[in-house]
Amino acid sequence: MDPYQYSPIEARGEIRLLTLNPGSSSDDINLQLHHEDLSNSEPTPFEALSYVWGSVGNPVSVRIGTGSLFITRNLAIALKYFRYEDRPRVLWVDAICINQRDSHERSQQVLMMGSIYKQANRVVAWIGPSEDDSTYALEVLETLSSKIEVDWFAAIIKPSALVKDDPFWANYDSWLTLDERSLNALDKLFHRQWFERLWARQEIRLGKSQTAIKCGLKEIPWQSFRNAIYLIRLRVDTSPLDARAISFHDRLETVFELADQPSSMTFQYLRGQTRRSKCGDPRDKIYAILSLLHPRDIKIGIVPDYSKATAEVYRDLTIKYTTHFRSLNMLSSCELGETLAGTPSWVPNWSAPRLSKPLWTIPQQGIERLVDARISFNGADTLQILGIFCATIDNVQRNLPHGDSIQAGKRIRNLLPNNVLTGTYRTGESSLEAYCRTLCCNDFEDKFLPPRPSFPSFDQSLAAITSLLETEEWSTEGSKIDRYLWASVEWCKGRSFFSTKEGYIGLGPIAAEPGDKICTVLGCWAPMVLRRTEDMPLRQYRVVGECYAHGLMEMQALLGELPIHTRQVVKFDAATDAWLVHYMNRRSPNIQGKDERLQLLLSNMVNNGYLKEANVDELRRNDAVDILRKSGIIVESFDLV
Repeated sequence: MDPYQYSPIEARGEIRLLTLNPGSSSDDINLQLHHEDLSNSEPTPFEALSYVWGSVGNPVSVRIGTGSLFITRNLAIALKYFRYEDRPRVLWVDAICINQRDSHERSQQVLMMGSIYKQANRVVAWIGPSEDDSTYALEVLETLSSKIEVDWFAAIIKPSALVKDDPFWANYDSWLTLDERSLNALDKLFHRQWFERLWARQEIRLGKSQTAIKCGLKEIPWQSFRNAIYLIRLRVDTSPLDARAISFHDRLETVFELADQPSSMTFQYLRGQTRRSKCGDPRDKIYAILSLLHPRDIKIGIVPDYSKATAEVYRDLTIKYTTHFRSLNMLSSCELGETLAGTPSWVPNWSAPRLSKPLWTIPQQGIERLVDARISFNGADTLQILGIFCATIDNVQRNLPHGDSIQAGKRIRNLLPNNVLTGTYRTGESSLEAYCRTLCCNDFEDKFLPPRPSFPSFDQSLAAITSLLETEEWSTEGSKIDRYLWASVEWCKGRSFFSTKEGYIGLGPIAAEPGDKICTVLGCWAPMVLRRTEDMPLRQYRVVGECYAHGLMEMQALLGELPIHTRQVVKFDAATDAWLVHYMNRRSPNIQGKDERLQLLLSNMVNNGYLKEANVDELRRNDAVDILRKSGIIVESFDLV
């Protein structure tokens, strides 16, 4: 039989659909392909398949009309499970419906994949044949999901109507116990390849409400799967797995990142969300997430082009993002040692798995306009920026909390200095409080407004660390305490613990070294660790990576310390479709969006004759950097290479 010859796709909005002809399990696979215009008011109903391509070795030949096409064995197995015995089934399958040998068509069709999955009547995720007790695992997930309702945005679990009178299902402080068979079956299921597949992110998220996950002959709704994952991550006791509990938690984070699906996301958010994901073509690290982007990021204008080299794709994204938003937040995605050959240190290497969990930094109202990125490009590899050098690292430790609760507790105890119970941190809080907040990057329930009970409790976590130091025992009574432990392990993963000559402590890149500088870069919300180049001019630095530096996370380099009675919280603003920083008075219920420090800074500029009016617009109409320097803020210009 002759190889199948694709007829070209010519009209905009046109795709191919395949008809899977009926047959028994032993019959060869027989297909038909036809062109379909998605812009038609009533296109042919179809289902879109999400699956793992698998090895290209030992392919299977399928019949398409009078021709033949080789597909992977994984896909051939999936098609046999999807085939009906008595009627045809219309599907969209990328490996067949896109001519993979035509790079121009691939680029054009990849740009349409968001529309394809949105317009499919149903998306089905195929994670493989039934094995390793997979049917039982899906039944466990289905049962758990039937007991709860999950508000993913508010991070709240409520009992479902089925168990509405049972308070256990809304109790965040108690463990949910599963038997050994259930945990083993879930562990095997979560380790299937599909969960780490990058393209699965957009395929499963863009589907309609009927989206399902299928393993062998067993199928459950995707929403049921998601809700069960939320519950397992939050409350299931994994101690029966013993040594395998750590790998279970690691894999569960991968699955959770897939299940967590806000309506649209920024490039920065997706870089973190896809850090454990895999794809065959490194350019797809960018192209596979385009359909998930927030409209603001779509305007950057990234278009799939498989004729470009990977380094060119990554550099192009960084430059377009930086110039479009006048923002240097893309720097926080860089990690020294993971730089792609042919690119400078300020271009993130999307093809390398990110070593650490990205910090979640939120723009502070008013200040984001004060600290616009001031950038220029000097040749292809040099980025000229402005920033404030805050501290110099003088000590680095890499033996951070990891492993189970006992191991992690010992690591935490060894990390803390002898005077931690009596010392005072440079911000005025106790040293113990500073260490407690640093080890989990201050990711506590009271960081949010309203508080999120699924996050660790600061008071309980501080009490647990105090008990650990005083009794040398780690108290893990209640899931909230253990939640702090796992949060610390997750935040410390791929990072180092540092202290500075100026008295700061923090979690930095794993590659950080004594002598590295901590810098507040104008236009970047996370403090950055930079390293001066030894073989280049004095003012040239390499990007080591972002860091959590306790006492520098609230723009103190620009605005000074927060008032002792004030703390930052984050709250979602529906009007702007964004999370915003607010300020809470510890002594009263007052909450405000404005930062008192900013108004004080502007007022001082007026008093000193630098401005006529105390507002950011007046500052921006003048030479803002010069006025900042006159106000005693040492803003320096330097090059990143």
